[in-house]
Amino acid sequence: HIELSEGIAKATDLNMLIEVHQTYLDRIHDRCFLHPGAHMLKEAINMVLSICLEVYTCIQEDQVRTAALNEWEYKFARCHNFLATTLNGMVKKSKLPHLEGLAAALIHSCPQLQ
Repeated sequence: HIELSEGIAKATDLNMLIEVHQTYLDRIHDRCFLHPGAHMLKEAINMVLSICLEVYTCIQEDQVRTAALNEWEYKFARCHNFLATTLNGMVKKSKLPHLEGLAAALIHSCPQLQ
C-alpha cells in the first residue's frame, strides 16, 4: 500500500498514474501466487486446504477411518515439504519479505515422509 501511495504522489499525468496502479496490481497478483509460474504452489496450497475440508467433513460425519488418515497424512506431508522447500528457495533467491516468515515456519515444522 505504501508503494502505491508513493507512486501516486509522484505521478505527474494520467499515464503515470495508470502505470503505477498496474505495477501495484501486478505485484499483488504475483504475491498471491496467481501468475502461471506459481501454478504448482497454488495447487499444493489448494491440496492442503482440500485435505483440511475432507478431515473436517469426516469428523463431522463421524466417518474417520485409519486408511483415510494415513492417506491424508501422506498427502499433507508431501505438500508441506514441497511448499517449504519451494518457498524457502524463492526467499533465498529473491527478495520476498512477505514470504520469509511463512517459509521459515514451514521449514521448521516439516513432517517426516513415510
